[in-house]
Amino acid sequence: MRSLSFHAAALAMLVALTVGASVANAGQSPASRNASASLCSVSRVVATQLARATALNQTATPAGLKKVYGALESAKPALIGAAHGTLKTDLRRVFGFVDLVTSDLKKANWQLAKLAPYFPALLAKEKAVEPSFKRLNAYYRTKCHFKV
Repeated sequence: MRSLSFHAAALAMLVALTVGASVANAGQSPASRNASASLCSVSRVVATQLARATALNQTATPAGLKKVYGALESAKPALIGAAHGTLKTDLRRVFGFVDLVTSDLKKANWQLAKLAPYFPALLAKEKAVEPSFKRLNAYYRTKCHFKV
């Protein structure tokens, strides 16, 4: 089903930036904790909360989708507040995409089957935000030592 595969891909990108951080190396050396520690710490806490609150195999239900996107919305101020420089801009762009997905899911009554009319705008926004996703992913892997 196209709507399910699109949603899975979009959610996988979001998860790589948030929930994926929960598999970070726990034994990070003190030397690796520098100016990035704040964003890394906030991201780790958010990821842990999201991982505990949801299971990816349950997100296709309306209740699961509401839970995931509600948790992402709740995490937005802390993540953006902890970011600095271009990372803050990248996070704002990524959360712009999250906000668009959330808005469209609300319009579709949280039903993936009803999301098809919103695909063109979602795909365009996803493409526009892709560089930000990549930079954040690289930051999490190199600075935070998250396995994303």
